[in-house]
Amino acid sequence: MDHDTGKSFKLNAEDMSAIQDLVAETLDMQRGQKKSETGIDHLERNDFIILKQESKKKQLQEESKKAIAEKEEAEAEVEAAKTEMADLWKEHDYLTSANRTKAERSNRLDLDIRNKTNRSQALDDAIDAKKQEVAGLSAKADKKLRDFYTIKERGDWQDPMFFAMSAYIYRIDEGLQFCIKAIQDFAYSGFGGRGGKHGDIFWDNESYAIKQYLKMFADLASATLKQVADWFVWLASTLGRFNANELRRADHEVHDIADGRYDGRIQKYQQGISR
Repeated sequence: MDHDTGKSFKLNAEDMSAIQDLVAETLDMQRGQKKSETGIDHLERNDFIILKQESKKKQLQEESKKAIAEKEEAEAEVEAAKTEMADLWKEHDYLTSANRTKAERSNRLDLDIRNKTNRSQALDDAIDAKKQEVAGLSAKADKKLRDFYTIKERGDWQDPMFFAMSAYIYRIDEGLQFCIKAIQDFAYSGFGGRGGKHGDIFWDNESYAIKQYLKMFADLASATLKQVADWFVWLASTLGRFNANELRRADHEVHDIADGRYDGRIQKYQQGISR
């Protein structure tokens, strides 16, 4: 409006649209859709804001539902894959056991034999290593064991120095620990004892180990197997606090090993045909 003349300039819808286009272009703004295109009446500012917020909320809800659906679909695919994998493994196991050819079985047996041979060699190496370890201690052990039997001949088994030397050798040698613990468990499992896993005889691996250590210490101390057997029983009894029944049970059976009554079982064990 021109306030001096009182005249005014009237703008129609197209004029207003052109002005909006010009403003948007000048201010680098994005124009909304035209009413002629959408067919929607223009809203007041607050109504427009509420409508936009509701639209955004609805969009976010739809996106959330879509994300949840995609997650559930992915989880379902993972479970299906797991089930399929389990079925494949079952089928694989079945086919492996049912359809393996004679040549494949032969190869497997050859491999098993090689593995057992390698394991046997490894055990032999371990035994050799243990023998070398014991041999490395032989200078000290020889003198100490000779002192042991000198003390025993005097009947002085309770001598504190003798017990200390026995305990020292027991602590440093895992093989001797195995033998002594086997003797203790055998003694405890007898009548009036404190439980245990044994019946009336030593297990074959135990009798084998005890016989080997009897021989080894007998060689080191220039003693008889019976003398070393006496020492084994005394050490097991001292550490395990045997009662009279347990002592008699352990003494009888360890001396049976020293006297050769277990040699047949030991030979079968070495051949791998006994427990």
